Amino acid sequence: MDAAYFAFPYDGRVAELILGFKFLDHPERSRLLATLCWERLERALYWEDPDLVVPMPLHFRRLLWRRYNQSALLAGEMGARLGKPLVTDLLIRHKRTRPQTRLNAHARRLNVQGAFSVIRPERLTGRSVLLVDDVFTTGATMQAAVVTLKRAGARRVSGLCLARVDADGP
Repeated sequence: MDAAYFAFPYDGRVAELILGFKFLDHPERSRLLATLCWERLERALYWEDPDLVVPMPLHFRRLLWRRYNQSALLAGEMGARLGKPLVTDLLIRHKRTRPQTRLNAHARRLNVQGAFSVIRPERLTGRSVLLVDDVFTTGATMQAAVVTLKRAGARRVSGLCLARVDADGP
C-alpha cells in the first residue's frame, strides 16, 4: 500500500455508528460517516488526487445478506467530494471468506489470500486508486486487495478507512 488514511480510532461513538451502519441495516449513516471522515482527511485526500475511487468489495452472498456494500456507499460519498469516479465493478471478491472479526492476524491473512480479482485490468493500468473500506484491523483484507490491484497494473494504491482498531483495542 502506498499510503493509508484513517479518520478515527475504532472506539466509542464512532464504533457504535459503524456497527449500526454495517450490521444493523442503517445505510443512511453513510453520509454522516463520510462527512466526518472528510472533515478529518480533506487536505490529505486532495493531495492524494486518485484517478479512481474503488470500494472494498463484498462477496455476492454477503452482499445479498446485507443488501448493500457499506464500503461502496462510503466510496461513493468520498468520490463525489473528490470529484473522482466511483468504480464498483473493477475489483471483485470471488472467494467466499469467513468473517474476519474473530480471527487472529495470521488467520486473517490466510482467509483473504487470493480472495480478489480485477475485471478488465486495462481500466486500471497506470492509474492511481483510492481503496475505501470501513474498518482497518490488521490490514490483511486491504493488503490482499492492494496486491491484486497492483498486480493488475495500478500505479499507486492508497487505502482509506473510517476507523482503525488499535493494536491493543477491540
